[in-house]
Amino acid sequence: MSSTAAVIGATGLIGKLLLRSLVGSSYFRTVGEYGRRVTTPAPEGTAKLEQHVIDFENLDESGLQGAAWDVVYITLGTTRALAGSGEAFTRIDKDYVVNAARQARVPGRKQRLVYLSSYGAHPTSIIPYSKSKGLTERELAQIGYDEFIALRPAVFRGVDRSGTARAGESFS
Repeated sequence: MSSTAAVIGATGLIGKLLLRSLVGSSYFRTVGEYGRRVTTPAPEGTAKLEQHVIDFENLDESGLQGAAWDVVYITLGTTRALAGSGEAFTRIDKDYVVNAARQARVPGRKQRLVYLSSYGAHPTSIIPYSKSKGLTERELAQIGYDEFIALRPAVFRGVDRSGTARAGESFS
């Protein structure tokens, strides 16, 4: 059986690796990439890759709704520093993620949602980043996908963040 997969937010570290892996896999016949920008250059095997630039403020025009993906991967995220404020961080890291997952959900179709969260994610955490991730997980779990998987990696070793280093990643 071959499946279809969508990646929302494929320009980050994990998203790029995931997209390359899905496009290279014989399991997936079609892979959709959705984001504020798309990966360039596109990974090998682009015959089955559909790239879509979307505006997360106007998701009705994104093409996500009704696209009927079997698996929806969401690797979209940011940091408060990159977002510029706590409000902007929440809008990008939680609202955009949840709204995109809702748009990609097709009622009556068997679908799996896989979300790249974070170690320590919990909706009542005193750490704003962990709290946001936990609240996002909780909302995603309630959308109605047949399966919901939240991946909670700790820190990433060997990462070149080009001036946006995260403290925990320098201690490995």
